Amino acid sequence: MADSPLPPVPDIVRSAYATLVVTDLAEARRFWVDLLGFVVTDEDSSALYLRGYDELTHPQRDHQVGP
Repeated sequence: MADSPLPPVPDIVRSAYATLVVTDLAEARRFWVDLLGFVVTDEDSSALYLRGYDELTHPQRDHQVGP
């Protein structure tokens, strides 16, 4: 196999939206809100919607309970 250079790294400024499936919503809240400082914009018994402190759009992170 011939040596070839790696493709250039994409120029990503930020993540606009992400959904994470978690097994423990309370633990996810403790990590993302209490430790990292994300802001809860909405929540229910199976989902937690978060945004970064300086982000204007809503929500930025969506955590849902899963297997």
